[in-house]
Amino acid sequence: MSVGFIRDKLEIKFLILYVTAGVAEPMPLSDIQALTMIDDGIDYFAFSQCLNELVNTGHLRINEQQQYAITPKGLKNSEICQSGLPYSVRMKADRLIAALQSEDARREMKRRMQTGRDFENITELVGFENVIATGLRRAENRPYEGWSVGRIAQQLGKDPYDALFDLLAQEACMTTMIDFIAHEDDIREILQKPYSGVISDATYPSAGLLHPRVYGTFARLVEKYVVKEKCLTLEQAVHKVTRQPADRFGLAQKGRIEVGADADLLLFDPTHVRENGTYQKPDVFASGFDYVFVSGEAAVAGGRLTGKCGGTMLC
Repeated sequence: MSVGFIRDKLEIKFLILYVTAGVAEPMPLSDIQALTMIDDGIDYFAFSQCLNELVNTGHLRINEQQQYAITPKGLKNSEICQSGLPYSVRMKADRLIAALQSEDARREMKRRMQTGRDFENITELVGFENVIATGLRRAENRPYEGWSVGRIAQQLGKDPYDALFDLLAQEACMTTMIDFIAHEDDIREILQKPYSGVISDATYPSAGLLHPRVYGTFARLVEKYVVKEKCLTLEQAVHKVTRQPADRFGLAQKGRIEVGADADLLLFDPTHVRENGTYQKPDVFASGFDYVFVSGEAAVAGGRLTGKCGGTMLC
């Protein structure tokens, strides 16, 4: 079992500032999260709260692309507070940013990827041809956006491991991926378990090709697994994304239609729901969810956004 060295919210803020100060360009949320949550003492909710507080206090700013950049105030404080971070955490962050420059580290990573069984070894499980490079920022790498690592390696005449490590080094690890790993039979079997839930498991990157689940997770649940394949009844599918998660998180006023509950309602005809997005063009809104009410206010009416925001953050 791993042990976390981060002890409180102040140290989480120190680490966020330390990471953002060490990267020259503005960063999307997903990258800050990946570089910050390297310590087992940090959970996502604490990270999100600390990040928002740093924006509110002027230590970080958000640009038009929804990327985070450290401000002069934040930079000054990052220099002061570095000594407040546990040494081991600072070393983890530095190693994660710089490791790919070392030939010894590359050889060790290749060995681990070829033989490792004690972690989710995706390239070993599905092969480089099923790992798609996304979120590439450097001009020379952008033509490879949406290509598999195997295809990139073949194009460059490189070993797939070298192609992967070179790409990560050039992008300073500030990139993402899409991997094709799940089997439909497994998905259907898991969906039918009464205790399984449904989430998008996705964040919205600020650059590059995103995963179509960002826009279409719940439309896919209805269109594919309820209407077309009849893997679930409509009632079962709705329960998995409303009452069930609300009860698990103790949200007594969510996920139900009853007196005293929040007036969050979604009106739709399941036969009209369409996912619309694809892996080639993922940033397309789903359709068929005709009316969405949040706290009694219509956020969507007749399939169109109204501009009204009746909700509040839950955490």
